[in-house]
Amino acid sequence: MPLMNRLGLLALFLATLAIVNSCGRTGMGGSSGRASAGGRAISGGGLTSVGGWASSMGGQADAAPQGAAGGTGGTTTGPSGDAAWLGGDGATTSGDAAWLGSDGATTSADSSAVRVVDVSAGSYLTCAVLSDGTLRCWGNGYGPVPAVVSKISRAIAVSVGSEGGSSGLVASAHVCALIADGSVQCWGNNADGQATGTQSGGDTSPAAVAGITSAIAVSAGGQHTCALLKDGTVQCWGANSNGQLGNGTTSAPGPPTAVVGLGGAVQVSAGASHTCARLEDGTVRCWGLAPGLNSTPGDIGVSDVVDVSAGYQHSCVVFQDGSVACWGCIYDNCCGPGFNCGERPGTAKDPSVSQAVAISTGYEHRCALLVDHSIKCWGNDGNGKLGIGPSDWYAEAGSINSGRVVGVTQGVKVVVGYDRSCAIIADGSLQCWGAGAANGGTTSSGVPVPVTGL
Repeated sequence: MPLMNRLGLLALFLATLAIVNSCGRTGMGGSSGRASAGGRAISGGGLTSVGGWASSMGGQADAAPQGAAGGTGGTTTGPSGDAAWLGGDGATTSGDAAWLGSDGATTSADSSAVRVVDVSAGSYLTCAVLSDGTLRCWGNGYGPVPAVVSKISRAIAVSVGSEGGSSGLVASAHVCALIADGSVQCWGNNADGQATGTQSGGDTSPAAVAGITSAIAVSAGGQHTCALLKDGTVQCWGANSNGQLGNGTTSAPGPPTAVVGLGGAVQVSAGASHTCARLEDGTVRCWGLAPGLNSTPGDIGVSDVVDVSAGYQHSCVVFQDGSVACWGCIYDNCCGPGFNCGERPGTAKDPSVSQAVAISTGYEHRCALLVDHSIKCWGNDGNGKLGIGPSDWYAEAGSINSGRVVGVTQGVKVVVGYDRSCAIIADGSLQCWGAGAANGGTTSSGVPVPVTGL
């Protein structure tokens, strides 16, 4: 599709963006969302591809909003166990793992053609949801080859905690999976109740989080977790010493509680010790440990936002015009180019990024999915986590490496972890770069490599 045609679709795509980069994009900066302006929530929180519309696997059938995906207003359906995808030209498809390419060419497959539908990366752990509803993880605790997580079925999204908590040091992660029936199952580190909602359990066996029955998205932070519910409210559980649960207190960890005064949410993103939510009117509220924030949601003064991501000590937003703004501190480069060090984004936008549709933030770097399906990453390039070639650290104090990820031209989702990044490709495959890029091993790669064994 010519670039100008793609740009012509940008406004329509951004207006109907449900959750590109959604459903637990990563532990730090993990983000989950539902459809906002132009379309109602996809039951179960599906995935929207660039220029297209996707119904959630296992969710109820939903109609794509008129004008979505090239203006056809076509409907994609998602009967139980199926994942229906719509290509950039808006042709309609349904059925098990049916995919359309960016130009609308059908690449449908039967149930034997399992595709990656969601992915999340933490510090040394990566997990992927497949179109058959199973979940596979690799890295810390699982070994170098993707292993099936037992007791998980009909999963539609996954979120891996940042594994570092507020200290940034590597520790055991917690993982949460969103199930098609609206429940959330978590396991792993539960020292602060971030997995089960109580300070008990939390081993390698997934367990349902009590009281969460209508979730459409989940996001795991450092030591807390938040779920977006179908009614537009958000509930959080786990550590609360910095007010990251948004319940108006900094009391001891507890079970899921509603974020005070927050309604109309369409996306939630849990960072290391703070949380942000995007509302259906395009504004953003944040709370927790970050400059100017406290234990209740505060308006950060932006509008026309289509995506938000909370990272380690920083956050970023994507605006409807494709521009990006970030604020806070990013490791030792708190005041780098295109970065506002204050408590709010302000009016300054990152001059090096345009035509963005989604963003994912981590500990020392961030990546944006662009409207042409390419990906741009910037920040610290240790272990090659920017995907721009041979690994390099900051060239000099105050500078930031940046560039397009090598070889990715058909990306539909990007996630950023502590020391790696991953992208779902339009054909349903997965590529990662950075530390242990391919399969959780010890070898780093400065360019994307396919993840095998899924």
